[in-house]
Amino acid sequence: MYIGEISDQKIRDFLTSTIAIAAITGTLFINVIGSFLDIFMSSLICCLIPLIHMMAFALVPESPYYYIKKGNYEAAKQSLQVLRGKRDVEEEVDSIVKAVVRQERTSNQAGLLDLFTVASNRRACLIFVIVCMTNKFSGKNPCMFYTEMIFKEAGSSIDATTSVIVYCGMELIAVVLTTLLVIKRFGKRMLLITSSAGCSVAVLALSLFFFFKDFGFDIHYVFWLPITALVSYNIMFSIGLSFGMVTILSELFPTSVKAKALCIADTFSVLMGALVSKIFQISVDQAGSMAYPFLFFSMCSLAGCLLIVRWMPETKGKTLEEIQYVLIGQESGVELSVRRVQFLNNSFM
Repeated sequence: MYIGEISDQKIRDFLTSTIAIAAITGTLFINVIGSFLDIFMSSLICCLIPLIHMMAFALVPESPYYYIKKGNYEAAKQSLQVLRGKRDVEEEVDSIVKAVVRQERTSNQAGLLDLFTVASNRRACLIFVIVCMTNKFSGKNPCMFYTEMIFKEAGSSIDATTSVIVYCGMELIAVVLTTLLVIKRFGKRMLLITSSAGCSVAVLALSLFFFFKDFGFDIHYVFWLPITALVSYNIMFSIGLSFGMVTILSELFPTSVKAKALCIADTFSVLMGALVSKIFQISVDQAGSMAYPFLFFSMCSLAGCLLIVRWMPETKGKTLEEIQYVLIGQESGVELSVRRVQFLNNSFM
């Protein structure tokens, strides 16, 4: 939410994707230190990080959107000057004022129900649900939590700590490379489509391996398939689905309801993650095989891919206000001006 409001549209994609890097680094960090230290020392080290964050964040400027909502134009201007590193920010402040005024006029004294009664907010909610469900039902949690179990079923002897470290390490490398090399060249919509389709194929390969194993086929020649499928899944998940939910929360919801949307979204995401993990555990216990849940996850990823194609707008290079116009189904003032110029040029040619 904060990053979406303070960042320039040219680097917003990059900054929001770094949240996924931080999350994966945290998982990798606790698994690495946890293999050498006891629970008390590991917890003590992990406590220091949020304390440092709390003290450091007190020095960070407030969001200009917040100041505009409170009617403090000068404070918003000063905040933006610090964030942009330049004095001439009047034009950007004016655009933020227009955006906040329009959003406040559209949903005056916005409440919780405005998430569902305002058409643009409903579409943003729908897109979030699609991406969140695709993220969770692609099999992310089972692949990470049951990595050792998957390797063991495939005939590998890798222990739990090593398997998670390898898994998170591969994901971290993929996310870093995506952030540095890919996200600037391709929009997040294309990355989400590619990511969900790739996850579907990778998990399908994992499902087929366990089908062959359960039906007594000779899997000696494809012993490499489970690890290859997991690594491929990790890479494909990292290039889009890993930061898709964060992007939507920071870009698609207007300032009037963003905080409420964030609370509901976090709760929904945690519940879906727990549900998927439980579904995997129960289905493996009942069916006696991992083939069926992974086939289910593959179908969910494919369904999510098709829904993203249908509903997810491209936000690359757009301001937060322009994104709201896309959700409303209207053209922003900039786009209208461009169309007028193109029309006039064509008329006189």
